Amino acid sequence: MDVEKCFRIQQLTEEEAWSLFNKTAGGSLEKNLELRPIAMKIVEECGGLPIAIITIAKALKGGRLAVWKNALEELRASSPTNIKGVSKNVYSCLEWSYKRLISVEVKSLFLLCGLLGDGDISLDDLLKYGMGLDLFDNIDSLEQARDRVVALVKILKASSQLLDALADGPYYKKKYCFSIC
Repeated sequence: MDVEKCFRIQQLTEEEAWSLFNKTAGGSLEKNLELRPIAMKIVEECGGLPIAIITIAKALKGGRLAVWKNALEELRASSPTNIKGVSKNVYSCLEWSYKRLISVEVKSLFLLCGLLGDGDISLDDLLKYGMGLDLFDNIDSLEQARDRVVALVKILKASSQLLDALADGPYYKKKYCFSIC
């Protein structure tokens, strides 16, 4: 992430949340009288959580009105099932973004990250456990498996589900941070 220090970000104010969502979605929501009210309700459903705002705005960017309306309805309909410490807003945003991942392999890798992570997850661990759990289709070599993991991680990073972790020490290995940690 090209940063020196990692720090916790608190919930954003309504104004900050709207600004971040609008900017991430392309910056033209202020002018779009059809999308703006729906977008504002979607921002409310994100509960001021930056990662939820960014993930959903990226997914909706360039989408039609019907897609935005559907996203709002799905966010509202989602409900956590007895997950201690997870608010409805966090759960609904995670569930919505998970459903939009493009393949079973990407979803499986995302879930593997959740199982492995209490922070940083190495590419080597994703490869090792992904191969052990047979998460990847049509793989004939370790090189192909590594390439597949790199490609899947790129998809998760593009959807804001994974973030680059910070380099730490002289024996730095490429690591990723599960976005909700």
